[in-house]
Amino acid sequence: MEFALTQEVSEPIIKNGVSDYIKQVSDNISEFLRTRDYGDDLRTLYVGIICVAPEFDFFHKVRKPKYKKGKEITIQDGRPYERTDALVYNIKLDYNVFVNADANEVKKMLAKELLMSFVIFNSIKVKLFDREGFERDVAYCLRSYAE
Repeated sequence: MEFALTQEVSEPIIKNGVSDYIKQVSDNISEFLRTRDYGDDLRTLYVGIICVAPEFDFFHKVRKPKYKKGKEITIQDGRPYERTDALVYNIKLDYNVFVNADANEVKKMLAKELLMSFVIFNSIKVKLFDREGFERDVAYCLRSYAE
């Protein structure tokens, strides 16, 4: 399965290293899930992480989840990206909590938020998808952050 956490963040999130910690979690999950298969109907999962200063909230709304069966090519930053059987959704993190958090705090809070976000599967019906196995594997992958 292809997995990534994408980011819409304010500059202090980048400067304080929080963005790097989010990327580390994303890379760990991505590598862990790379060779796993959870069914034919969900091959790609992108979770958009929104963590912006309150004055920018208006510009960074949580968008409606989007599931697309089949192949889709999108252009971002002038480059084509191919997604197959993809679900894309957003979660919004509390900027004031995350902006000054250290690496361990960011990873722990992000792991919790990510696992809670999987309730999205209650409203997005994906037929051939082993949700239980997926959630179990991601929880296992994130276990070190919860300690």
